[in-house]
Amino acid sequence: MSPHRLLAGVVLGLQPVLQGQHAATATPVSAPIATHSTADAIQDGVRWLAAHQDEDGGFSASLFMRHDPRGDVCTGTGKPDQDFQVTVWAALAMFGTGNVDQVGPEHEAAVRVFRWLRAQKRPDGFLGDPASNDSVTAHAMCCVALRNGKRLDDNEPPKEALQRLVALQLPDGTWPRRPEMLKGDAAATYWAVLACYAEAAQCGVQVDLHPTLNAIDRGFASPLQPGAEAGLRLWWGRTPQNDGRLASLAKGLGKQLPAWPEGAKPADCDFLAWYLESLAIVQSGGEACWRWQGFVRDALLPHQRHDGAHAGSWDPIDVRGREGGRVYSTAVNVMTLELGRRDAGILGPGGNPLGR
Repeated sequence: MSPHRLLAGVVLGLQPVLQGQHAATATPVSAPIATHSTADAIQDGVRWLAAHQDEDGGFSASLFMRHDPRGDVCTGTGKPDQDFQVTVWAALAMFGTGNVDQVGPEHEAAVRVFRWLRAQKRPDGFLGDPASNDSVTAHAMCCVALRNGKRLDDNEPPKEALQRLVALQLPDGTWPRRPEMLKGDAAATYWAVLACYAEAAQCGVQVDLHPTLNAIDRGFASPLQPGAEAGLRLWWGRTPQNDGRLASLAKGLGKQLPAWPEGAKPADCDFLAWYLESLAIVQSGGEACWRWQGFVRDALLPHQRHDGAHAGSWDPIDVRGREGGRVYSTAVNVMTLELGRRDAGILGPGGNPLGR
């Protein structure tokens, strides 16, 4: 059974739980998603990204505003060491809006960023700078991006990159933040699983993910975010009926609604958590999925910028905003909104479409 069909079937079991939570807390039901306004927000976000892409196809977390006109310069800079990672985020956002299939208006920008990512492969197969912080996470995310955008190029994504990722797996089944580290990291492990699940076999790369699930069951030192852990357990065929931990996670999914922070309280807002939770919920379909996506829309659409050079972007006001800056916040919020579109070309584990 393909992973997306497996996930769709299993998450249906969470639907009554999610619906029951909203009823129990008497949370007002959000209005149905206005498809056209959501689509416009997505396209405006991708257009902003394309307008701030460097000539070589990459993105700069700290210098993206150099593409703005004088007198109308964007705010929200990130840190220079985040350039590789924000480029991956931007690529993932672009690849989910039709630009892979030569129908999106930013197709050429998608081609440029895809070629930029491919060009980052080192002789040993590593993508990016292995000495940077969270380099294994960035490498794994790049592997996912290359698979999602593979139709942009006649060549298959570099097999060496996936081989290098598999070689970095620790004996306990997890992945470290950097190649030289011997302790598993939640984010690196999550993205490595997404890169390896089903893709490794298609590329002829051997990887054993059973120890990874065992490590997650044991609860290794760097805990996964709830949405990420729920997603991994669902992809492995777990259900709330046969997995106590998943049953516990299911009770929390959708309970903490996304809300734009009032004032300077970035610790109360985590765009990545919104994305991961949406990813775990979207396959439920029906009322549970659309209710959640309605709340996501209500949190994001009113706060998308519409002024001058900022138009189409989101202010980097969450917990990761100082690191990734406006490029990160715009890309990840576009990706979250894309999950609510049934025609989105977003690929999950194994290269299978999500949200269809």
